[in-house]
Amino acid sequence: PTPFPTSPRQQACSLCGQRHFQVVGERDRHGAPLRTVICTTCGLISHEAIPAADELAKFYQQEYRQQYQGDSSPQAHRVVRAWHVGSKLVERLRPFVHSGERVFEVGAGFGCTVKQFELVGFPASGVEPHFRFREFGVRELQADIAAGVLDDIPQQPCHDVIIVHHVLEHLAQPLQALERIRRMLRWGGRAYVEVPNV
Repeated sequence: PTPFPTSPRQQACSLCGQRHFQVVGERDRHGAPLRTVICTTCGLISHEAIPAADELAKFYQQEYRQQYQGDSSPQAHRVVRAWHVGSKLVERLRPFVHSGERVFEVGAGFGCTVKQFELVGFPASGVEPHFRFREFGVRELQADIAAGVLDDIPQQPCHDVIIVHHVLEHLAQPLQALERIRRMLRWGGRAYVEVPNV
């Protein structure tokens, strides 16, 4: 017998293409119903039902911040925390970013990481779907942040470093997202990806 029930999910695993899943969770962090499954072939964990790209874009533009943080407006303590995270990322990545290289952040939030890289001398920009967070970063930090999601960014090799910090787990097709990021990198470019521990 298996420790977890088998999932009826019909959608193939976005990593390995197989269709064998087991249920590993029935609720989200707040106790609301949300079925989470693991691919028994490759181990990728995802939601049982993956929303369509347009549904996800709308969710992250309008609802995510309210559901995840309880408020869709930039709060001072969250901005300060994001500023510290940006500072740590600059410290961690600076040995791998060379003078004049272009840095780009997917899911830039308030723009704190983008601004931190700019302050130490790197051309930096990003993309953020949430209107209020992006607006705050542009207005208050004067960070170069475009409105939208990864799919809205042209697939041209014009970045040297792309940061995907706690964002990959939010994307419906992570493998395709990484392929898109690769096409956005110049020759010899690097991607930094950080995801939460399951």
